[in-house]
Amino acid sequence: MKLNRIFANTRLFFTKLLVLLTGVYIGLTPSNWIRETYEYPADKPCVTVRRTDRIERPRKLSDEVDTKQLLFAGIMTAERFLNSRATVVYNTWGKNVPGKIAFFAGNQKGKASRSLPVVTLNGVDDSYPPQRKSLMMLKYMHDNFIDDYKWFMRCDDDVYVRTDKLEELLRGFDGSEELFIGQAGQGLASERGQLGLGPNDNFCMGGPGIIMSRSVLKKLAPHLEYCLKNLVSSHEDVEVGRCVRKHVGVSCTWAFEMQWIFYHNQSKTNAFHWDLDTKAVQNAITLHPIKNPSYMYRIHTHFLAQNILAIQQRSTMKSNTLRNLKKLTHATLSKSKVIKLRSKKDLNQNVPLNTTLQWELFSPKKLYSLSSSTILPVQYSLKRTINLVLRQALAKINQDARKVVFRELLLSKVNLGYVRLAPTQGLQYIFDFRMIMHQHIGFSRRKLPINVQYQAHVQQSFGNLIYTSQNIDTTKLPFVNVILPLAGRLEAFKRFFVNFERTVLMKNEKVRLLIMYFPDVSSDKKHKKILENYKRKYSNFDVQWKNVKGSFSRGLALHLGIIQPRPNSLLFFCDVDLAFDTEFLNRCRLNTVKGKRVYYPMVFSQFNQTISLGKSYRESSERLSREDDFIYKNLQIDHGFWRKYGFGIVCAHGEDVMNVGGFDLAIKGWGLEDVALFEQFIESGRYDVIRTPDPGLVHVYHSSSCSPDLEPRRLQSCKKSALSQLANAESLVNYMNSRGYL
Repeated sequence: MKLNRIFANTRLFFTKLLVLLTGVYIGLTPSNWIRETYEYPADKPCVTVRRTDRIERPRKLSDEVDTKQLLFAGIMTAERFLNSRATVVYNTWGKNVPGKIAFFAGNQKGKASRSLPVVTLNGVDDSYPPQRKSLMMLKYMHDNFIDDYKWFMRCDDDVYVRTDKLEELLRGFDGSEELFIGQAGQGLASERGQLGLGPNDNFCMGGPGIIMSRSVLKKLAPHLEYCLKNLVSSHEDVEVGRCVRKHVGVSCTWAFEMQWIFYHNQSKTNAFHWDLDTKAVQNAITLHPIKNPSYMYRIHTHFLAQNILAIQQRSTMKSNTLRNLKKLTHATLSKSKVIKLRSKKDLNQNVPLNTTLQWELFSPKKLYSLSSSTILPVQYSLKRTINLVLRQALAKINQDARKVVFRELLLSKVNLGYVRLAPTQGLQYIFDFRMIMHQHIGFSRRKLPINVQYQAHVQQSFGNLIYTSQNIDTTKLPFVNVILPLAGRLEAFKRFFVNFERTVLMKNEKVRLLIMYFPDVSSDKKHKKILENYKRKYSNFDVQWKNVKGSFSRGLALHLGIIQPRPNSLLFFCDVDLAFDTEFLNRCRLNTVKGKRVYYPMVFSQFNQTISLGKSYRESSERLSREDDFIYKNLQIDHGFWRKYGFGIVCAHGEDVMNVGGFDLAIKGWGLEDVALFEQFIESGRYDVIRTPDPGLVHVYHSSSCSPDLEPRRLQSCKKSALSQLANAESLVNYMNSRGYL
């Protein structure tokens, strides 16, 4: 037993020794082969490295990380524009630049606004063409800010920049690369070959703005003096482009989309005066030219309103998401209960399901509404709203489409749509339209159009409550100056004064009456006699009588009547067949603001009582003692209608009427002079026109005759107006049936 244990220990020892020797051999053999194969040269002895210097850590994060600001925007202007164009630029988009903005002008003789960051360039004046100013502005940017900004922009003082979209564009590029960005141009056809450009060279057009990276400006700066001494053309943007091409070796971006990103409107002085809800304006980052500062504010307001709508939409979607999360939080986790969650894009969550709000159907050219028995053309205001909403809906559809099909859908045709007003939500739309998606097929990458049918549900939500309040001192209400054109019409004149006595004289209302009479048409003796009786009866009766020569012309009478009171007086253009109450007089005062607002009430026009009303009611209404009740308490569909087409009854200040051009005195006879004045107020763009039915104004029925001497258009309008006052369709049928005609 003892001998066996000795043999076992010996065998274990030799086994371990064999393993050790094998390991040593395996380790030394490769090392010897490597040493013999890759022998270290004797002339390169080993060097012992000692850590004598420690790596110094930066004290500030800005020293270790690139914290340059995004953009330095240099605005070329002149001293005479510092208090107009430059100030507007700074007050609108200038304060939202993602970096710094400065205005560059020549040597100033006067004092510029202290609120503007103005840089005066030595040796540079405001003369045109501004080659020296442009190149020296770039040199100033380099000498003072080259290490502080990634991008440098040069633009004029008549350009609007959408800073949010510009920031998004620039952050998609590498500012360390040599990039010269703008709308590429090669000059006019008549100037080709005279601008010092090569056959394939271009330049960035200066009007819509030029952007260059820090790398470009850094390489360009040492050569600016040379470029200034070697000018070829009178165009400063051409000279900047030539200088960049020659000394930096880059051209302006040739991308096709740059022509609408840096947008130049070819209409020049009329640029951006009309509709801003166009594809060109929506796609643009810079808009040029804007010579009138008022239109710069208009464009700025337009884009601010769009931003508010976008924020409201995001808020609505997040509110819907939170509402779903609240449901999940309070729900019991049981299999028997199914939690119904609504999409975060569902905009009708607060509309009760049992409501039957009526929709109106529209096509691209027609509107089908229950409020009218006829097919109406789509009005401009509705068309503009629909186009705006549809454009926003298409943008959202393409935003989702790029994530799925990785391409953009183009609108092909709008088949039809629906619109309604939800009182607690806003305007709701349903669009049915067709879109086209192009798919590339085959080796030739041929475009295959694919039609895609879409139905979009859109809601234009109400905004936050905006209100203003104003205390009204009833003791300081202005006088209402009533101007009454008149020729003959004695019975109507008597009826007018019955109403005038009850409404004004007996209540001591602050009203003055000016009668513009045409004695050449009819004698005025009886009229003046009636007027004298009222003057003796009421000592507070403030009335004037003015004779107008010639044939009757309402426009001429009102024109001459405007200059009788003071220019800032409140005027009421009246009619002898009109009855009004004190409430209307108050609305006339409150709805009219000098220089801001005019009041165009719709009159309730009575039907022919012989046709529209029963015999017993006619007999009771003929008594003057009950005429007021009849007029103001019976505004029913079978008694009359709201005269939508009438624009002759107006409350406005005399100065405002004259500011828009007054009445067209070339119009003689019946009609059109009131429509022309209404259109002048609308086209001026300075006045808020309140157009609404007024229950305190009633046009008493009278038979009308149209002069055959009127031109065909006005004669037809006159006949339509006379016939529309007879009765409604139901009353006409009843009348004809009672007479045995049916």
